[in-house]
Amino acid sequence: MKNQEPRNEPLPDPAHLVVEAFLDGETLERSALLEALSDPDAREHFVDLLVLRRGIAALEPSAWSAGSAARPHPRWWAAAAVVILSVATGFLAGQRTVDATTNAAAVEAVAAPSNSVVAPRPTRVVALQPGVNWTESTGGR
Repeated sequence: MKNQEPRNEPLPDPAHLVVEAFLDGETLERSALLEALSDPDAREHFVDLLVLRRGIAALEPSAWSAGSAARPHPRWWAAAAVVILSVATGFLAGQRTVDATTNAAAVEAVAAPSNSVVAPRPTRVVALQPGVNWTESTGGR
């Protein structure tokens, strides 16, 4: 569905379009560029675009980007080294304090209920009869 509202914007000046095409690196005829630059408004537009593009080109990427994220800061390397050293030291200390060769007395805990446990009554009893609804087989099948 197209918008049927009339456009209130004025159409761009053809001389301005020629100047913009020249600055964008498009191929133009020499006569079209000379004719466009003979217009004082088009020359002013040309100078404005040159100043704008030079100002944009002067911006360094580091001013608006993350900078050098490819190389981690040395503090991160130091922190990683400390963590690895701590884990390795803890592992070695744990290995040396536990002597696995001696047979320490094992402690066995037995829980004995004070009263006997009674299973609940079944709600349904299934009777299995050999050859009818139950067949013995070997091999777990």
